[in-house]
Amino acid sequence: MAILSNVKRILKEQLPSDVQKWADQFLIPLNNAISQITNALGNQLTITDNMLGAVKIFTLKTSDFPYTFSHALNIRPKILFIGQIQDASSTPAIFTVAPVVQWQASSTGSSIVIQTITGLDPAKSYNVTLVLLAA
Repeated sequence: MAILSNVKRILKEQLPSDVQKWADQFLIPLNNAISQITNALGNQLTITDNMLGAVKIFTLKTSDFPYTFSHALNIRPKILFIGQIQDASSTPAIFTVAPVVQWQASSTGSSIVIQTITGLDPAKSYNVTLVLLAA
């Protein structure tokens, strides 16, 4: 993506004098829209605000499987990936096997059921961040 240049506002004083009388009616909403678009495209897009997606953060143990949680999407997610998994202990171990989430959407599609996450130690708790996306 190209880097945004410094976007300037359109001022009514830059317009011919006969147009300045009614220019505020369209310049105010136009300038507001330009500012919002510039802000959004200037590295401020988020999964939850700008995409059909959600971020879910929770703590679990392998004894919690199957683990079910609701999401706020109005459509069934098609993609779920791990944002981060951290050992919740004070001396966290390093993963020797990459964790993989085995999941499915509930029959209504309003919640996710995690069957298991491979590679987790059954004796430990984990802080999990998952990203859901609808396609």
